[in-house]
Amino acid sequence: MSLNYEVRVVNLDSAVETPVHPVRSRVIGGAVMP
Repeated sequence: MSLNYEVRVVNLDSAVETPVHPVRSRVIGGAVMP
């Protein structure tokens, strides 16, 4: 659960930090949580 939560936080951070490239964050989220 800890790992999943951490990955989710990173995904959100990436999406907020790089709104120009939402695909990148989306790919990470899809790989972790299909």
